Amino acid sequence: MPRPKIENDVEKMLVDACAIRGIRCIKGKTAIGTGFPDRIVFHRFRKKIYYIEVKNQNYEQQLDQKEWEKHIRESGGEFFLIDGPVEMKRFIKGFIE
Repeated sequence: MPRPKIENDVEKMLVDACAIRGIRCIKGKTAIGTGFPDRIVFHRFRKKIYYIEVKNQNYEQQLDQKEWEKHIRESGGEFFLIDGPVEMKRFIKGFIE
């Protein structure tokens, strides 16, 4: 099932914000399996790695996405579920800028 356009637009906000600042933001894809977060941000200036799942108001996390969130958090990773453009702007302001 194709992703809703709003999710793609919100994800692009993150990609653009990272690119402007020279922060690596890669697509988390299915080579690992289904449900892996949409983006992985390597914030070398803050020495942090963020795992980002992008949603919008009409969609919920799937079971496999919740499992990945659990594994990431239990391993000490920083996982963020971003729900729409307002939350993405907040995330960019608080964690990328």
